[in-house]
Amino acid sequence: MRLFSLIAFIICFQWSSAQSSKFVSQIEIGAVRGIQLSKSFPILKSGTVANIKISKELSPFVQIGAGIGYIQLEDENFTPVYAYFKGIKKQASNSYFYELAIGRSKAEHVGFNSSLNTEYKGGAYFSPGIGYHYSINEKWAISSSVNYIIQKTELSQLNDLQEVYHTEKINVDLFVFKIGLIIR
Repeated sequence: MRLFSLIAFIICFQWSSAQSSKFVSQIEIGAVRGIQLSKSFPILKSGTVANIKISKELSPFVQIGAGIGYIQLEDENFTPVYAYFKGIKKQASNSYFYELAIGRSKAEHVGFNSSLNTEYKGGAYFSPGIGYHYSINEKWAISSSVNYIIQKTELSQLNDLQEVYHTEKINVDLFVFKIGLIIR
């Protein structure tokens, strides 16, 4: 999976550098509400999210780039690094957009990180969304969006020799409401 992600990033940036020289930066903050699905029972989750994205315009309708985020829930934090794709509905100063982020996350859990016999790892990160951006002027814009996040995690129980004897795969499904500042 890491090799696939690296190859995808290299291809995307090589392709985008040949098309246009206009970079777009975006900073977002938002609120998170979701559910963690495990083998035993679902758990409701709430928290905050922050993202920094840098993309290159391939056309007035398509952007491709990369981003890094931070998702803070009650007891756990995720730091996703992802490839970012954005499609703009029409060439206008104010328009709807569609976005997709695909990558991997590092995960931390307050209760499990301090334990010697557990290991909590992040995994695949997938986040489609829709939104609207409003241009202030040629350089600045404001965006708002609703995203769905699928975050894969893995909780492993270790024996005294630090060998894994039980692993539970956990899905964290989140709905995210974000506002952002776009710098062109």
